[in-house]
Amino acid sequence: TRAMTRMHEWVLDIASGKCLSARNLSDHIVDFPQVDQTRQGYKTRYLYAVEFDYGKGSEARLFPEFKSIVKYDLKLNQTTTHSPMSFDGNPVRVSESCFCPRASRDNLDESQEDLGYIACFAHDETTNKSECLLLDARTMTPEVHLCLPERVPNGFHASWIHSKLPLSKL
Repeated sequence: TRAMTRMHEWVLDIASGKCLSARNLSDHIVDFPQVDQTRQGYKTRYLYAVEFDYGKGSEARLFPEFKSIVKYDLKLNQTTTHSPMSFDGNPVRVSESCFCPRASRDNLDESQEDLGYIACFAHDETTNKSECLLLDARTMTPEVHLCLPERVPNGFHASWIHSKLPLSKL
């Protein structure tokens, strides 16, 4: 059977233990939701997830694959989807995405919450090449295609660590 995971939002009252509201955010079938890591535990406007590919031939695949990145705007109750193409112009399979804030962003300014990039690995099945993609998180348009010298397996998870973090802290 196929997982039909759709993004939901629940508002909980911690004191009473009750759910105050619940809503389905869209009909996109997604996994690996992410928010800006600097805002975890706080109210957020945006979140990001990868959308399953249930197209032609997907039943024969051993593992699920993802075709696009979905940005959720919780304030406007809308989604923006980007289905990346490789540097060579072919459709790709994407992995878990991660929001990376721009260095110039004011973390306390809510209007700058999506000022940054969405980073993910992608695989072009036609050429068997992998890339690291950076999308502008505001517009969900491609900014950078980094061609990688080795293939990154589909479904590879990643954490992105600030370059100024001392290695002794890892």
